[in-house]
Amino acid sequence: MEKTKIKKLLKWSIVFLSAAIILTCAFLYKSLIVDAENLHQNGNSTENNIEKTDTPVYTPPLTTFPKQPQILSGGYKFIQNIGGSGNENLIEVYENENYYDLIFESDSNDYDVKSSGINLTRVYKDGLIEYAPLFLSNGRYLSSCKFNNEINILTEENGTLVVYKSDTENIQPVYTVKADYENAFLVNCDNSLYLFYQTDKSVNAVDLSKGLIFQKGVTDIKSFVFSKGNKLAFFLGLNDGSYMIELDSNLNTVTDKQITKNEIIYAEYKNNGYYIFERENNNINLIKINKDTEFTVKFTDASNTELFIKDNGFFYVFVNCDNPYIGYYAPDGSEESRNNIDFSNITDIRKAVFIDNKTYFLSSIKDGAGQIKTAMLTLYGSLLLNTKILTSYGHSQAGYFSLKENYATFIITSNSSYAEFRQNNGQNDLFILCTVY
Repeated sequence: MEKTKIKKLLKWSIVFLSAAIILTCAFLYKSLIVDAENLHQNGNSTENNIEKTDTPVYTPPLTTFPKQPQILSGGYKFIQNIGGSGNENLIEVYENENYYDLIFESDSNDYDVKSSGINLTRVYKDGLIEYAPLFLSNGRYLSSCKFNNEINILTEENGTLVVYKSDTENIQPVYTVKADYENAFLVNCDNSLYLFYQTDKSVNAVDLSKGLIFQKGVTDIKSFVFSKGNKLAFFLGLNDGSYMIELDSNLNTVTDKQITKNEIIYAEYKNNGYYIFERENNNINLIKINKDTEFTVKFTDASNTELFIKDNGFFYVFVNCDNPYIGYYAPDGSEESRNNIDFSNITDIRKAVFIDNKTYFLSSIKDGAGQIKTAMLTLYGSLLLNTKILTSYGHSQAGYFSLKENYATFIITSNSSYAEFRQNNGQNDLFILCTVY
């Protein structure tokens, strides 16, 4: 009996042991399959992570500000550079007692420039840049002016005219209007800030503190030119000629009359009169009018002209024709003098400064290899005394300059990376160069 019990116990023990072994093997097999699948999935995930994390993400480097200028010797004071790896192009410069405010366009987002688009920066007259350029807008630049010690900028953004004001550290929009505009100008006059814009049906004026206060219904406008200077006036080109609309400080019409049969391309109020360029076939005429026409000077075969008026009424005209020249004229428009110097290498003149009977022009000059240089021309009357070439390598574009004591400060756009301009970060950069003149 005892043997029979022992055999049964052994038999069931073997059965239970076999079942346990089978269950254990099944569990282990399932675990191995699951672990293998997890390992495969984790392996793929790891590979994906490796692809993401091991591929370096390029972070554009940014400059630490304040940014010190490069101090130079040998007739220079300093040179400063603003730019990124793309193109920077100077739009406008506003000079103050101790600094310059620069508006420029950029397609960079590295080095000195945080965001591509329209930017504003301040450069002190010792060359220090305290803050990184301030991003203003991705829109299209139209106009700007200084008002209440702040820079005001007019842009177009997806069919909307937007006015911003900025002190180079902060920016805010101060006026917007949805308009199918054709021309638009921002104007500071008589302690008010105005926005003038033309549509296909009217000319409109907005006092930014009051809203729309002037509207003149007119269609088929062929040209719209706002006059520079301290008077509110604009010129409309219609089918039968060009009309002058002069306004008072309340935007009431003072003058509304036809002044020429031709298209007006430029107007400036100075020395108690309007200096007006008109295009007549292939010629350009300069007209000065007050109440009536005072004089007319004709420039034949001129593709464009540039006007520089002295406070005493004398004026220069750079005439770009087959044989470009600079003419110097008396206040009554009679030609004072024209030198036979060859100015055919001048492509444009951006600014003139009048000091001690001398005139200093900032110009762009094309050299024999076709490269564009920036140069300062010094004239006495129409006699060329000196030409100072600022860039000796690459292309540059004349921008702005000022003279103080014995030094000239130039603000230009250049792609040079040679000599003093080796700070260039990429393509076109802005350079501020202070040098003996």
